[in-house]
Amino acid sequence: MEDGRYVYSCRQDDSIIPDNLPEGYKGVVNLWFRREVERACCDDVLVLDSYREQRVFSKVENMEMVLGSGLSLSTRVTLPRRIEDLITEKLLSFANSMLKNPKNTDKKALPIAVEVVVRTLQGSMENEQEAIARSFTESAEAVLTDFLQAIIEEDHPEEDYQEALEHVSAVRSKFKAVEYITVPDSYLGKHCMFCNDKFSKGVFVARMPVCSHVYHGDCFLGVLVLGESCRICLAS
Repeated sequence: MEDGRYVYSCRQDDSIIPDNLPEGYKGVVNLWFRREVERACCDDVLVLDSYREQRVFSKVENMEMVLGSGLSLSTRVTLPRRIEDLITEKLLSFANSMLKNPKNTDKKALPIAVEVVVRTLQGSMENEQEAIARSFTESAEAVLTDFLQAIIEEDHPEEDYQEALEHVSAVRSKFKAVEYITVPDSYLGKHCMFCNDKFSKGVFVARMPVCSHVYHGDCFLGVLVLGESCRICLAS
């Protein structure tokens, strides 16, 4: 299923059931998230980040509850609320259809593979670096808009909203200064100080404008939203 720059799908994949899955576990979900830029010069894509996560559930009821809470539990996934809700709805619908399928009655667990791709088309007048930056900043802008909208919907006092506006404005200005680069060799095998995942070769990272420390591109938004300063050296 496609929705603008977002492509997502669910499928049953028996191969993802771990050999060491404890007895009694009834659900396995594999999340595969990718961020890509479709190059204007040629018919291929540049993968900016690729992230996989597996979750296992002891009960089908627990699986439905956790999946229903959305993909935001994954710190490496930055999606607008509207897209996250659509993916969650599709995922729950798919899980229910698997439960009703007689062929799955005797299975050790229900295995669901979820693939989410954020795809940015490089403009004809845009260089590759500009397209890379736009891929991250457009996602960040959507999430920041959701953040402000949530404050309005929750009927916070006016001073809270004004404070949030100032915070979002500061975050946006930081995004304008950040540089997106392939992860330096000196960071390979080290852990991102936001999500605690290791940096892998070839992924694009965000380099802090003041101190030059790096984070996964999608983690960088979380760093700024939660504190506006570097978690390694506290530079802001």
